[in-house]
Amino acid sequence: MLGENHYCTYGDIGRILNRYCFEEKMRICHKYSHKLVDVNGAINVEKMLRLRIPYPWELETFVLLAITSNKEYNNNNFDGKEEKKFIHMINAIRNYVPKNLDENGLAMMLVSLGLNQFYPQECFYYRLFKYSYILNYKSENVDVQKCFVDKFGVGFNEFMELGYFLNTIYSIPDKVNINNIVNYVLNEFYPNAYSALSITRDEYIRQLKLVTDKPELYIYCLRPSYTYAFIQENNYVYFPLPHLIKRNVSSSLLYRITQNNDSLRQKIGKEVLENYLYELLKNSMSYDEIFKEVDYEESKKDTGKSLDVLLREKDQYLLIDSKSSVPSIGLRVMDKRSFDKTIDIMGKIIVQVYNQLTKAFGIKYNPFISDIKITRENTWGIAAILEDNYIPRHLIYENAAQKLKIESGSSAYIWMSNHIKIVSFYDIERFSLIGASIIEALIDQEKRGEYNSFSLGELPHCQRTIVNQEYLRFREDNSKRFLKTVNKLCDMGVITR
Repeated sequence: MLGENHYCTYGDIGRILNRYCFEEKMRICHKYSHKLVDVNGAINVEKMLRLRIPYPWELETFVLLAITSNKEYNNNNFDGKEEKKFIHMINAIRNYVPKNLDENGLAMMLVSLGLNQFYPQECFYYRLFKYSYILNYKSENVDVQKCFVDKFGVGFNEFMELGYFLNTIYSIPDKVNINNIVNYVLNEFYPNAYSALSITRDEYIRQLKLVTDKPELYIYCLRPSYTYAFIQENNYVYFPLPHLIKRNVSSSLLYRITQNNDSLRQKIGKEVLENYLYELLKNSMSYDEIFKEVDYEESKKDTGKSLDVLLREKDQYLLIDSKSSVPSIGLRVMDKRSFDKTIDIMGKIIVQVYNQLTKAFGIKYNPFISDIKITRENTWGIAAILEDNYIPRHLIYENAAQKLKIESGSSAYIWMSNHIKIVSFYDIERFSLIGASIIEALIDQEKRGEYNSFSLGELPHCQRTIVNQEYLRFREDNSKRFLKTVNKLCDMGVITR
């Protein structure tokens, strides 16, 4: 807790915020969001606890309440001792629990909370690396790069450079005044990205209402702040949540170019993500053999396809399938139909991988040169999804077991739970970029009985050095671009050397 709450309940916040002008509400959010930005690109949980600052999702909820409280009639402020009133509001957000939750409602609430609470801990630069690959992709079959320029009038690199610059400069302690620097950079160096990431207050409210018009769901819902960093009101532009820039310039941009474009979304899922996954795993240098998807004879009339990437490490085999799956909006507002539908979709994915491992691999196809015998004990499967939905894994395994007519608790069920995983692309990146073995992580999880875990577990303590040369070049190039921008600012007298 940030302190005892003697000031308001969650339901009071919107009414009370009408006593504060819009500028003051945005200022206090900006102040605390600034404290969350870290030079390493991931929000440091230990730092939040040590400094007793609001969690990112609490600030995001506060922004929703501040923006929708648009009947301001006073000019109260959060200066000095008055700042405690802001802290009381944050505590009210932290303590709020929806009423009359049954077991299903609690499960859905935990999923919604997970969607907001886990992503801030992801490394910004890993996200940039992935989305730079996706949004700059160009081949004979799909030109994502052109689609991006058609949508925004400029390539992804402008957004990437802006995001890198803002995250780096906001890593400076907030006692340094950087507002003038940021304003100059936005207008002079990255005007197209700045425009695309801006929204008026009225339009923000309109888009929020398309998601939910219930303030009690603001804690969980998809926020327009994920898409738009800058909010325009009365000829002023505000940047209330700098910690969200990593989301503004990555996943939200992919969503925007694929919105109402199923053809592009499918092509990205089929070709772009498959190639990214293959290159990521190949460049990890952790495996003895690696193959892309192979065709095989399913029957005399039909050709089957393997999963997207096939790996061997010593006497162990791993098959991975890429899925462009992202959480639905309904999951974020605890919609039971969305919850059940997602479980069913994930269950079908488990079934697909299960059938590949038990009915096709080693029976109908085997591209590996090695003659090591393929058994259930040395065969593993992963469905890599673009963004985790945080559905409890046991619900997904139970759904898959019903489809496969496998008895819960049986040896087949236990094997499926241990040997087939759903993990996010980010988790694959965590291991692959440092050359850590995913297969070793799976074996270790089986030994510990952690078959319901969302992640592959902790990284090896002895192995933390980046080995992926493409990623190292990517970081170096971005650092050079940042320094080039800084030098320009020095030459123009915006900052001193």
